[in-house]
Amino acid sequence: MSGKHDPSDYVVTKTPYKGVLSELRTRQAPHLPIPTLKEVLEWTVKTNESRLEPIKLMLDIKADNDPKRIVDLVLQNLEAVGGIEYWKGKIIYGLWGAAYYDERIAQFEVLNISVDVLTSKKVASQIRAKGGRLDCVSVIVVANGLAYMVDEILEFCEREKVRLWFWTVNSKEDLELAISKYGPRKIDGQPLLEGVVTDDPATLLSPAKPALTIGYKVRLFLKTRVYLFILFLYRRNIGLRPLLTVLRKMGFL
Repeated sequence: MSGKHDPSDYVVTKTPYKGVLSELRTRQAPHLPIPTLKEVLEWTVKTNESRLEPIKLMLDIKADNDPKRIVDLVLQNLEAVGGIEYWKGKIIYGLWGAAYYDERIAQFEVLNISVDVLTSKKVASQIRAKGGRLDCVSVIVVANGLAYMVDEILEFCEREKVRLWFWTVNSKEDLELAISKYGPRKIDGQPLLEGVVTDDPATLLSPAKPALTIGYKVRLFLKTRVYLFILFLYRRNIGLRPLLTVLRKMGFL
């Protein structure tokens, strides 16, 4: 992104939007600003006017937000743009942990975003203890490179009756692998694999036929080894932020 300062200097939760983050623009044309949630909601309502099937939004609630305040702010924006009733069936509320579950979001689809299905099992149990339920889980896509992890994901989804997403899927090969493993599966008569999160929808929607080549399989093997190392640290509560930053830059995540 471009602006008066290097964006890496900014900590989003500590930086004002007006006058600072609002001035940043994407490097690629058409050099758009960062939209606010309200602006995204307004765009969605307007776009839905001409669509037979309305757009649904998946919110990714980061763990550095205050649990109650973020729900207050999200609901205020939904009420201000279209009204709460309008957004029922159009919002997927994605959270990383049960601390961010609030009974007020039970009216929407609730999804756990996870790097580890074992964590998702705990989150589902903790949400159930709060009187709620988990509807979906979004698992890091590299987990599909491990046969035992695929079995754990299937067992969890079938036992909890939750639907499945994967993040972040930016290649046709990763999409093909996910479809091959979960595509035929159903939960209560509905497809188990509900969707994927991607940065590159044009690539995923292209007519090109993917091939799970030897080269792809080698790259996937290397990624799973990095993933297992991350899990080793993650399950021991060792700080991962610096490591994840490096891995994203290297294209592993």
